[in-house]
Amino acid sequence: MKKSLIAVAVLGVFASAAYADEGLFHFTKDDTSLELYGILDAAVVTQNHAYSSLNNTLPNQSYSYVGKIFNSAPSATAAVNGGLSDSRLGLKGSTGLPADMKAIFDFESGFDITNLGLNNAANTLAKNPAPSGNTASKNYPNTLYADSSLNGQVLNRAAWYGVEASWGKLTFGTQNNPVKDAIVAYDPVKSDTFSPFGESGTVGGGVGSSEESRLHHSLKYTTKFGNGFDASVAYQWGNDWSTSYGKTYAARVGYDTGNLGLTAAYSNSKDAIVATNGATLNTIKMQVFDVDGYLLAAKYKATDDLHISGGYEHYDRKAPGDALQLIGSIWGFTVSSTVPGFTTPGESQTFKIYFAGGDYDFTPGLNLAVGYYNTKADTVSIGTANTDYTIGTWSSVLDYKFTKTLDFYAAATVNSYGGGVYNAAAATATPYATTVTAYGVGARFKF
Repeated sequence: MKKSLIAVAVLGVFASAAYADEGLFHFTKDDTSLELYGILDAAVVTQNHAYSSLNNTLPNQSYSYVGKIFNSAPSATAAVNGGLSDSRLGLKGSTGLPADMKAIFDFESGFDITNLGLNNAANTLAKNPAPSGNTASKNYPNTLYADSSLNGQVLNRAAWYGVEASWGKLTFGTQNNPVKDAIVAYDPVKSDTFSPFGESGTVGGGVGSSEESRLHHSLKYTTKFGNGFDASVAYQWGNDWSTSYGKTYAARVGYDTGNLGLTAAYSNSKDAIVATNGATLNTIKMQVFDVDGYLLAAKYKATDDLHISGGYEHYDRKAPGDALQLIGSIWGFTVSSTVPGFTTPGESQTFKIYFAGGDYDFTPGLNLAVGYYNTKADTVSIGTANTDYTIGTWSSVLDYKFTKTLDFYAAATVNSYGGGVYNAAAATATPYATTVTAYGVGARFKF
């Protein structure tokens, strides 16, 4: 509770100081612009089954969507970062170039407001080694999920530069996978902690690999065609370990009139890295997959106050086609082992996510968003038993905009788990919890 009081106090100090000056540093001179921006978001969350202590090294610290938490794990209450939005600080700008072009850049770092450390999913994995067996004393699962494209880099959320003109934007660096761009726009409940798409980068834009939700050393082109149509394409050289090993290409096309929006997006990665807990402290384990998938989504403005959205995401994890290269260390941690995600050529697993929901404005400042997400993992294609599972997730956020920069919210998520993974665990002495709930209240300040 002491942490929660500190977090709220820090948020209040920044809010009062920044709001007096409109909360924004924006410098312009001639054709040059420079802007400092950010978000501070802290919440107090209670979860009915949680790790022995809610972790403070991830962008979101309550792991309601993950599943595979032992039923014996107790409830926990703690201050967490990013109930709605990951706390961040960014600097972006532009300057004029010949031929009606301009140079543009955006540098953005995500951090944990409860301890002011950088978002670091790899650190969480390294500090929570996988238990050797299902013992009641081990309350953490074998696998942690979160947006693990954020692994302690100084500019972990964005670090790109490029040019912009009438023909569009061409940028290079660390930037969103186009699938992630689409999901952010069409998620019924936009929350880093209370929506599956915010909770897990694997489903929230990485289409099978959380690390691929943000593409490092990538080239991206975005353009608008007019009449509501726009599109983007991206290509990434290599994976997080090496620019010469593993490639990603992705694309998105969209149509939005304000009343009706449609989008389709696709991503394909070779040798995509999926990080999991190592066997010992301060190590992590690497699995390597080939992954590809797509997203189809729509949104509709039924009235000025009621907005509806939904869609379908489909992706496959496959045995890597390349000869596996051993990875000695990554993100500052020793890799205890590097293994193919599937060992048999042609082996694969299919994942399907259906989602639908909407939001309603009771007043200009009070909004309720509700969404349902159904995640289904099929059995591994070679017929490995008990590898299928389902997750049914209800999420909701009640948000009150106190000012144009400060809002307060209450949120909840209820997750139900089933399928072979959970049925097999139910027969053991330490079964997994099949219902995990999280409730929270918080405040978010934008500047």
